[in-house]
Amino acid sequence: MMMMTPMNEDVWSSIKQNKERWVGRRFEGNHPLSPFWAIHPNGAPGLVIGGIPVSAIPKELPLPRGIVMATEVSEAGDATLTMFLQTPDDRDVFQRLCEDIVSCSATANSTADACIQIFIRLRRWQSLLGLARGREMSDREVRGLLAELWMLLHVLTPKIGIAIALRAWVAPDRHPQDFALPGGILEIKARLTGSRPEVHISSLEQLECIHLPLHLVVVELTPSDHDQSALSLNDLAESLLIAAGQHNMDTRDLAHAALANRGYVVSPSYDALSYSIAGAVAFQVKPDFPRILRGSTDARVTEANYSLALTALGEYREELVDVLAIACDGITRE
Repeated sequence: MMMMTPMNEDVWSSIKQNKERWVGRRFEGNHPLSPFWAIHPNGAPGLVIGGIPVSAIPKELPLPRGIVMATEVSEAGDATLTMFLQTPDDRDVFQRLCEDIVSCSATANSTADACIQIFIRLRRWQSLLGLARGREMSDREVRGLLAELWMLLHVLTPKIGIAIALRAWVAPDRHPQDFALPGGILEIKARLTGSRPEVHISSLEQLECIHLPLHLVVVELTPSDHDQSALSLNDLAESLLIAAGQHNMDTRDLAHAALANRGYVVSPSYDALSYSIAGAVAFQVKPDFPRILRGSTDARVTEANYSLALTALGEYREELVDVLAIACDGITRE
């Protein structure tokens, strides 16, 4: 079994650069091939995998953005695959890529099977890297995604399983709301403890749903730098990928794609924002719920956002456990 490194540990920091050749440190654990963390003579971080059968190398290598990849055949007749990062800002993502492709190929029964897994993973990462690169999230966006991931991992997954919970997370697909379940739709909002008792609604469609019950779920976050139970966005994203990977490879791919589509790329700056979950409350969005809807707004108004006073929504409040029981009714856990 290959060993995963902590999210904030740079695995290349302990490797001393050599100006003449790449130098490396072998991955911990068993593997059919010989994978190494490596440093290029120019200082670029990389992954080197030796012992690859030449027959297993595809005619065209995958080309993940920002990564230089090459193969070299040795006198012994096998090949070495090298990949080095050319975009320093992607260092954290590249580390996760390297760990992922080595981990997924570690259980292969042969060197050839391990190579197949490696190149499959590289092609999938090629598309994900193209999606994921972008600006860092604002503090508000971080809290919003953190609340969604908390709901997915700590509320829905124990009830319906990681695979179904991931498929229910429709926010990455640009859906107006965050979760679509057989018995209801959930819109998740994050609120800081001690802040004004209100939530921000970001579109005319966000609180509009015709065919299923819609609930607004407000997750209250308490900033916490010292609480060991506090969560950062990076913590939750890594937990999601681990839980998805433990289910199966397809589920891990789904989690990777969802995070990328949601605009998440691991960043050290997100570690500075850690929160404890103080609680969550749900409000049923009934026909008379205060909101601004697309259907009742002048067509010349193309966008609108507004804030709702939570203290004025008491008549719509419901217990979250009851909301989930109805929303998840009929689901057979995978």
